[in-house]
Amino acid sequence: MTDSMDPRYARHLPLEHWGREGQEKLARAKVLVIGAGGLSSPALLYLAGAGVGHLTLVDPDRIEVSNLSRQVLYTTADAGRLKVEAAKDKIEALNPGCRVEVLPQGLDEALAKELFPRFDLILDGSDRMDCKATINSVAHAFGKPWIYASVSAWEGRILSLDSRRGDSACLRCLHPNLKDGQIGNCELQGVVGPVVGAFGSLQALEAIRILLGVSTAGSRLLSLDGGTFTTLEHQLKKNPGCAVCGSKPATQDADGEVLSLSVGDYQKSRERYVLVDLRPETERENHPLPSGYTATVWGAPGTQEPIPQFPEGKTPLLLCRRGMMAYRVQAELARSGVSAVVLRGGMEAWNREGQS
Repeated sequence: MTDSMDPRYARHLPLEHWGREGQEKLARAKVLVIGAGGLSSPALLYLAGAGVGHLTLVDPDRIEVSNLSRQVLYTTADAGRLKVEAAKDKIEALNPGCRVEVLPQGLDEALAKELFPRFDLILDGSDRMDCKATINSVAHAFGKPWIYASVSAWEGRILSLDSRRGDSACLRCLHPNLKDGQIGNCELQGVVGPVVGAFGSLQALEAIRILLGVSTAGSRLLSLDGGTFTTLEHQLKKNPGCAVCGSKPATQDADGEVLSLSVGDYQKSRERYVLVDLRPETERENHPLPSGYTATVWGAPGTQEPIPQFPEGKTPLLLCRRGMMAYRVQAELARSGVSAVVLRGGMEAWNREGQS
């Protein structure tokens, strides 16, 4: 753990809202960083430099020379290395008191649910919208503050979120469909390195403010157009119909297609649907379907199991524990040309409502 008496922190001690007490808070803090690329390059260095005691990095990728213009944590000699391993070396060289844990793998919902409860804050350095969607839903479920950022071409944006605040929106309020392509593609559109660096630095600043208690994540979206050097800031409002954080989840999309059903609505029209149980075997055993109901059991995308052959004329109705995984699977099925509906609230809602 970092030592608050270390002379490297001498410039922090006179700061209002920081001082020795704040330095000790940072020494106890645990931050999970998803992605070890352009955004995380400055963020990791500034978090370690600030004295954050524990950093865990999750990223499966290796360093390529094409990364180096914006992923300034690395050098040409690092090409071919796992990003998390090279990042660990750089962080420990900067601050040996910072404990660094690395996981050279991609983030999925199961890993997120395993990791998130251990951390005070999640920092999003990912470049895929499906990964950001997972961070958003699991952070919301576990009440963990997290800091989103994305950069494409000359533009970037940053948003801090915390579901413990009743008025806090979530990322799905901003991007209702959460599909890849909404944040741009660096390979197709290019990206300006200093814009990436600026937003990674802002993420570190916001993380420090939250960990010190200077600020609480509050759905404030900041955008920058690096080409014109103009900024835009606004408060993101909670969407009552949001599928993740809303009190009245949306039931239809913009074209009128059904997105989700309540348990009661499903029971009134169950002949139209084939129930698809996405839960692992242990959950199915511990919380079986009510008597008279059967389901197609499917491991869902990511398990290498093929999409089941659904009965003609029936729509798949996706069931998971709380509904979060089902929305993700719904989006993945849509990319394969299969329209599915989510059982809103999952098995927990079914049990809670006492439907049989």
